[in-house]
Amino acid sequence: MNRLSLVVFLTGVLSMAAIAQEHEHMAPLKVSLQFDEMKKLVGKWEGNAFGHTITTEFRLTGGGSAIMEVMAYGQPEEMVTMYHMDGDRFLATHYCAAHNQPRMAAVASSSANTVEFKYVDGTNIEPGTVRMEDVKLTMLDADHHKELWTSTEDGKAGGSIEFDYHRVK
Repeated sequence: MNRLSLVVFLTGVLSMAAIAQEHEHMAPLKVSLQFDEMKKLVGKWEGNAFGHTITTEFRLTGGGSAIMEVMAYGQPEEMVTMYHMDGDRFLATHYCAAHNQPRMAAVASSSANTVEFKYVDGTNIEPGTVRMEDVKLTMLDADHHKELWTSTEDGKAGGSIEFDYHRVK
C-alpha cells in the first residue's frame, strides 16, 4: 500500500470512528457486574505456570465494548481471549494455541470477585479435539488475580492449569 492509499484509508477509518461516536443509532453498550469486575484487570501482568514466567495483558477495545486478554504475549503459543457482552450475556471467545476457538458464557458466581465462563460452542472443534471447557478468573486484590483454565477432550475431563498473576507496575 503506498503512502497516499494509507493516508486515505486511515482518514476514512478515523472519520467513521468519529461519526460512530456522535451517532445516536449506535448499539447501546450493555454491561454486567462481571464485565465491570473484569475491567479492573486492564493492564500488564506476570505470573507462573508450568514453572515458567507467563505474561498476560488486558486491554479495553471496541470503544470500551470488549476486553482483550493477550496471554503469553510475543511467544509462539500466544493466545487471545475476547470478553464481550452479547445482549445480556457476557461471553468469552478464546483463540487457542490448539487452533480452535471455544466460546464460553459467564455463569452466576457465589463470589463478587470471581467471574466464571462455561463452554457454549466453538469453531474448529471436531470430535476428539482438545478444547477449553471453562475458565474461572478470581480477582484477589487490585494487583493479584488467578485464572483457572480447564480443558476437555472428546467430552471427557482434561487437565486444568492455574495461572497466578501479579500486576506489573
